Amino acid sequence: MTEGKAIKSPFKDVSANEPDRVYITYLNQLGIIKGFPDGNYHPGEGLTRAQAAVVIVKAAGLETSAVTTNSFKDLPTSHWAAGYINASAAAGYITGFPDGSFHPEESLTRAQGISLIMRLCSQKEKAPLPVLQDMNSGHWAAADIGTALALGMLETSKDENQIYPEAPITRANLARALAILLTKAPDLNQQELTGNLIVKSGDVIVKKAGTSEAKPIASNIIVKAGDTVITGKDGQAEINYPDGSGILLKPNSQLKIKTAIGRAYIIKSGKPGTAVEDLQIELTNGKLFGALASKYTGSLQTEEETAANNKYRKIASRDKNFDLMAAKTSTQPWYKTAEKKKVRVKVDMPWGVAAIRGTFWSNYSNGSGCGMSLLHGDGSLTSDGQTQTLSPGQSSRISSAGGPPSPPAPMTPSEARDWAQQRDWVGERAGDMQGNQEASAPNNQGVEQGKGQGDQQGNNQNDDPLTNTLNNALDQAVQNAASIPSGGSSGGGGGSGSSGGTVTTQVAAPTANPPTGTYDATINVTLSSTTEGATIYYTTDGSDPTNSSSRLVYNTAINISSTTTIKAYATKAGMSDSSVASFAYTITQEPPLAYQSVSISNDNKTVTLAFNKTLINNTADDAALKAAVTLAADGMNFQPLAAGDMVSLNGSNLVINLAVPLSGNNNKIKVAESTLKDAAGNIPTTEVVTSNLATVAPPPRPATGPGAIPRRLVTISVQLHMVRANTWP
Repeated sequence: MTEGKAIKSPFKDVSANEPDRVYITYLNQLGIIKGFPDGNYHPGEGLTRAQAAVVIVKAAGLETSAVTTNSFKDLPTSHWAAGYINASAAAGYITGFPDGSFHPEESLTRAQGISLIMRLCSQKEKAPLPVLQDMNSGHWAAADIGTALALGMLETSKDENQIYPEAPITRANLARALAILLTKAPDLNQQELTGNLIVKSGDVIVKKAGTSEAKPIASNIIVKAGDTVITGKDGQAEINYPDGSGILLKPNSQLKIKTAIGRAYIIKSGKPGTAVEDLQIELTNGKLFGALASKYTGSLQTEEETAANNKYRKIASRDKNFDLMAAKTSTQPWYKTAEKKKVRVKVDMPWGVAAIRGTFWSNYSNGSGCGMSLLHGDGSLTSDGQTQTLSPGQSSRISSAGGPPSPPAPMTPSEARDWAQQRDWVGERAGDMQGNQEASAPNNQGVEQGKGQGDQQGNNQNDDPLTNTLNNALDQAVQNAASIPSGGSSGGGGGSGSSGGTVTTQVAAPTANPPTGTYDATINVTLSSTTEGATIYYTTDGSDPTNSSSRLVYNTAINISSTTTIKAYATKAGMSDSSVASFAYTITQEPPLAYQSVSISNDNKTVTLAFNKTLINNTADDAALKAAVTLAADGMNFQPLAAGDMVSLNGSNLVINLAVPLSGNNNKIKVAESTLKDAAGNIPTTEVVTSNLATVAPPPRPATGPGAIPRRLVTISVQLHMVRANTWP
């Protein structure tokens, strides 16, 4: 499943043109920040010291406990954030003032806020502060501000001369700074990397880490460092990673995962992601095709250009000593390498090692040697102390133990055919990479004192589909291989040996947008082929579009409102038909959280509002939940509940227990918008107002038995007056 959807803000006031929306969404997804009961986040507002303590505790994963004593003289045990403040103080993240006070409602400055956030990071090396007009290297927060600027956590003024250290840090500033630090600092962003093993065909067995027994696998399982995957003579398996990276293991292959380290990152949708950071595998024998997601894949800007355009470097270059300071160490500091493209996958083969920076490559290992081909990206092959760096469309091989790798040369026809046969897999991996693409930093233009950070530029992404680039690379490899005379193959050999002849050019298989996966609403799917002028045929009933009577010619987006598999292929005169591509979409369309009915107890003291799903309090606490519920005894004028009234959630019911019974027939209950949510985070889009709620009349008491009215003798005295006609008594 991919995450390739547009950023959906969790807050009403975080609009599409909020430059820090992706960071706000990310921290909300992690549960570190939440908004206010009215459904807003207030990104431009300042942050109090108490609010900051809450954020730090959640980001650091600290435990809070009941508050029984005062840590600071101005912090009562009843303060809403007392537990968080005590926990953060005990962990050393925050301190009070010399007089023993904390000032919980005092706003943090930009310098204080950045300094507090940087305490989460244990990296000792800090970036030098560039030349600024309102802050110098002697400032107490200079090192933290310098590092924050180097990482892009904070913006300067538009003229790049001021940082406004004493201005309030906004809630949007906080989200950006914290999200970037959590995903860039090496001590904060490392995660376990796990892969999803999918059996494609035939026999596949897995030997889990720490065991000697190899077990046959029939369904998907999770594989980790230390696991070994073995395919039989007809077996094929995929290992897919969360960022879209993957390995396709061909028949008669054995692969061991030696190291698997992931890196936390922000998906362009704002959701948390895990990228391949350090994956080391051992290919004992057989063949694999690999895909490594890279932030720079398909980028119009090279890594060097990205570094050159870094605002921190431009500001810092005004200091003539900057380059001298940077040159003092032989290795790049962590805040400079956070964005650096590097080797993330190593494939250890019996006679050599392949190093991969991205994006699509292949390795083989057999009795006659081992080798590598590169479809797209950066990679190298090393043996006998010699390294050959490959360009896209090239291959290299090692023909003997201890021998050097051959000079890179165009792929052989055999290797090109092998790649052409993996076109569907390449398209699937490319789609997952695009869907899980890392968020780009917003194109901020600086801040003005007292205003929010950045212009309203939004989170710009490179929308050029990676699939187009890869299909072009496949077509080019096939064309290059076709131009090699029979028997004249050069360069590295493929796992199945070299062969001459002509390779027929094949139409590029269709790709789909949005990517395959699970969606919670109706979607429109578009199909395309990178082969210009190709005609696409498709089915939605599961039948083969190459011979199905129900196939359709694609000419407009396909509406998918229920779980559907689209099968499609493309044709063009003078070329062989593409392979059939399959796109599976699961549509859950979970019903929205909705109010259903209201009822009242016989004693007129308990009112129950029933909803269609289990309820979760979306307000700050129980007191806020009660404040969001109002009562109109006359059906029109809603008033807060009385002091003795209580509101609670019980499964799918909101229960109101009243201290005084209701009376009359016009009572109404109103629940404010955004008060409740379900487990999926769905929130009713409007306030809930019940129909008129009539109280229950007490039942008549029986004449006999329990509850009967006691009988009493009643004497009635009647005085009769004798009257005459037409006279008054």
